[in-house]
Amino acid sequence: GLGITQMVLGECEKRLTEKVLVEFATGKGFEDPGIFRKYRFGLNSRSEIVFPTYSPSGEIRDLRRRSHNFKGEWATEGATLGMFGLENLEQEVEIWCEGALDAMASEEMGHPAIASSGATIAHSEFLELMRGKRILLVFDSDEAGRQGAQEKKKQLEGIAQAVEILELPTIPGTKDVRDFLTALGGREAYTQVVEEAKARVRQVKVETSVCVMEPQQ
Repeated sequence: GLGITQMVLGECEKRLTEKVLVEFATGKGFEDPGIFRKYRFGLNSRSEIVFPTYSPSGEIRDLRRRSHNFKGEWATEGATLGMFGLENLEQEVEIWCEGALDAMASEEMGHPAIASSGATIAHSEFLELMRGKRILLVFDSDEAGRQGAQEKKKQLEGIAQAVEILELPTIPGTKDVRDFLTALGGREAYTQVVEEAKARVRQVKVETSVCVMEPQQ
């Protein structure tokens, strides 16, 4: 139940020491480890990172698990899928990322975001939260990310006021928002591509579009 989940999450939060937290955060290029505390990241008894995802009403749906080196992520068996960062809704243009760490990276660079659990997941209850909104989909620049963004765009047609897909510029070995923290120019470069795409989505009324940004030299 929800009470048990809250209790387990609280124990995991206490288990995530500052030393381990800083190691995780800096290993992924984050400057402020505190953002992991903000979103209630913890460490379970198997030394896996865990963090909560939520229902549209703000109840914990799942404690997602990530391996120690961030290379894998799993849902709790039997859990109902939730979303990440729903408290960041009500932006002028909503940024929807593919995963939680990308949404956190976007926020660290000045652009709060929400995230689904992977490229293709979006339940109707969450889509309804996007009714009448302007949305910028910022998914991974790989085949799964492109396909997921196109599917999400189709799901949002007739619900959102405007949707745009931003395919991020990449260099070999990069594909997502987090790479801007370490390899693609940081806050300034990310802000430039995001603001250019936001400007376009503000101008769109009903149609949807795809914006492909060229890498900066």
